[in-house]
Amino acid sequence: MKVVAFLIIVNLFMVCNAQKITFHNGISDMIKTHCVSCHRSGEIGAMPLTNYEEVKANATMIDYVISNRLMPPWKADESYGHFKNENTLSQKEIDLFKSWLTSGMKEGRSKQNKIWYEKRPSKMQWDISIAMKESFEQYGIYYDQYQVFVIPYELDKDKSIEAIQFVPGNRDIVRHATISIDTGIVADSLDRWDPRYGYFSFNGLQFAPTQYAWYDWSPNDTIDFDFDKMLPKKGRLLLQ
Repeated sequence: MKVVAFLIIVNLFMVCNAQKITFHNGISDMIKTHCVSCHRSGEIGAMPLTNYEEVKANATMIDYVISNRLMPPWKADESYGHFKNENTLSQKEIDLFKSWLTSGMKEGRSKQNKIWYEKRPSKMQWDISIAMKESFEQYGIYYDQYQVFVIPYELDKDKSIEAIQFVPGNRDIVRHATISIDTGIVADSLDRWDPRYGYFSFNGLQFAPTQYAWYDWSPNDTIDFDFDKMLPKKGRLLLQ
């Protein structure tokens, strides 16, 4: 009898615990942390996930893609090591979302319905701003297109960069960017070879620059406040 009573108590506890899961109590924070940086207006995500109604409407699909580790799009092997700004869901978070889905997707109470309030970081004042000299028209073809833009710059001295922000001109088509630094002129020759702005290069930069992959950007990145790298006084940013 003691064993039976114990099992009944545990079962009731689990039911009560499941009933406490609501959108605003457990789900909204997870969506804000892992999803909404891409899934909001003006970003690369296919649909917005900024409030209860939007998440509820796509809940079945969300459950499928997170359960199969398709989203968030992070392919690094967690068993091997971890990286700065990695974006992965724990099994506990995946199970929590499934519990919310299967228990009726209750909204719960909140003072605000929206879960994303970040101000556009592009309004910040920066000490150095380096931009492309002209726009580039994407070919409109159905495969990844890699173009390297050679952007010369000159400062008064070498700079220690403490924070960095990459701002794509069209977030609908820019899904990744790698910035390298070079103090030579090889990139200029490659730029002249391609009649369009920049030069096409699918695999790397076609040569070894002074510093490869000085900075990497993906759509879920905003501002890296812990950058801490040197920018030479004069050189070229190689933006791929």
